[in-house]
Amino acid sequence: MMICAVIICGMLMPFIWFALNKKHLQYFPDNTDPGLEEPEFSPFALLRSKGFFLVSANVSILPCVITGLFVYQQALAAEKAWPIGWLAACFIGYALCRAVFCVIGGRLVDRFSAVTLLPLFLIPFAFALLVITFFSHPIAALVYLALSGVAIGMSNIVNTAFLAEVYGQRHVGSIRAILVTIIVIATAIGPLVFGFLLDKGVSFSAIAALSALLVFWVAASSYRYVPYFKSQGMRRKTSFTA
Repeated sequence: MMICAVIICGMLMPFIWFALNKKHLQYFPDNTDPGLEEPEFSPFALLRSKGFFLVSANVSILPCVITGLFVYQQALAAEKAWPIGWLAACFIGYALCRAVFCVIGGRLVDRFSAVTLLPLFLIPFAFALLVITFFSHPIAALVYLALSGVAIGMSNIVNTAFLAEVYGQRHVGSIRAILVTIIVIATAIGPLVFGFLLDKGVSFSAIAALSALLVFWVAASSYRYVPYFKSQGMRRKTSFTA
């Protein structure tokens, strides 16, 4: 699986590089203040900018871990003695919570800003992992998937709005392309790590506990950077200019 992911990423890199080349970027006029100067976009400067790797960790940790959980859900069900049919039915709760919190997430972003919500949408997923760690009752499967749906639904809205708030609308497509590439790589790494640990005899409860600690750490680190992101002037004072 990892080899296939690397091959696919390698095939896509020339296209991504071409798309991110500022000579090939086409912009559409927006409603921004014409008196404010737009900086030129530089992918290398973005990668060197303060806080970008933290943002990358924040947006990639959720798909990385949840993909590992979904790929090995049969092993999870076996360890917890959950009927596989029941676990599959619980995905209805996941889908409903994801859909509902996509709508709620948009309203929360409008009210509090995506920068404020960036560290918070990971918290429901951390608690979902703790449910897997400490509980084996069949209802725990529903709670874990419902909380995961809450986090995924919020993340879809918060991540995109965050990029527009901090880096501005003009370059949000290019920056989003870089982050999506990182997310795809993280999604491929998740099942690889889960499979390696399971082969070594590590229980799913232990994997979930370690994942919960990692998610809490990323959320806490993002919370420390909220004042920095707010200080960026929302658009043109960022440090990713050439």
